[in-house]
Amino acid sequence: MKKILNFSWLKEWKKIYQEDGFKILIKKKGWTVAFALFIFFLTKGLLWLLIPYLLAKGIF
Repeated sequence: MKKILNFSWLKEWKKIYQEDGFKILIKKKGWTVAFALFIFFLTKGLLWLLIPYLLAKGIF
């Protein structure tokens, strides 16, 4: 069965991080890593605000 979401890039980043550390990951992958982390934390922060708002409005 073929996987719908293929996270091979994430596995590669994780391997680089575990073997060499965060500085080498940034050197090898550059702004792509910074952008991915920014989007992750932005989404996480918005969900922390959105879920209580929706609960208060009675939508959830």
